[in-house]
Amino acid sequence: MTIASKLKIQDTILNSIEDSLSNAFELTGVTYRQMPEYFLNVTVVQALCEEFPSLGYRLEIPVREVLTGFGLVSTHNDADLRIDGKFDIALISRKSKRVRHVIEVKRSISQKELLKEAKRIFTLATAEHGSKRLKTGYIVSVRRLKETDKSTKCEELLDKRLAYLKQKLGEAANVSVRYQLLDAKPFGFDEHEKLLISVFSIST
Repeated sequence: MTIASKLKIQDTILNSIEDSLSNAFELTGVTYRQMPEYFLNVTVVQALCEEFPSLGYRLEIPVREVLTGFGLVSTHNDADLRIDGKFDIALISRKSKRVRHVIEVKRSISQKELLKEAKRIFTLATAEHGSKRLKTGYIVSVRRLKETDKSTKCEELLDKRLAYLKQKLGEAANVSVRYQLLDAKPFGFDEHEKLLISVFSIST
């Protein structure tokens, strides 16, 4: 059985999104940005559950339900956790039905959006739930990049985002990213654009 390690989870997500974007454009004639927001969420969970037979999933699971599953009512920072909201994706154990990881899916990697989701995941990771796996969560993003002389290069952009998150979350946080940079034309975009698919890992 394939073990769902951090790197394998990230790589599975990256590969699944590339395949799904291509298939979706071919079948529908529209780009992923014209698809419902849950399109990427479903893509991710289907690929992960196929790759890792021990995993199941929940979509739009209430935060309070995740906490209750570990005997918690609140955390040290319910504001950053957005305790009355929902997580985009929760990966669960098919056997125990307990949550193993949470995933937030974005169509942007602006500093503001990334920090908002990173704080949420890190708050859950550092809560007193006693779960080793729940100490790691992920932020998935697909965004277009203009390919011009003045545009920010992919590696530079991601380095800036990593440095920003590490600064804001503090030394206790481990932040990393895996990514793919693709020509955007096969997915319905301008030939001078790229698609950046990234999976940030936030852990303690």
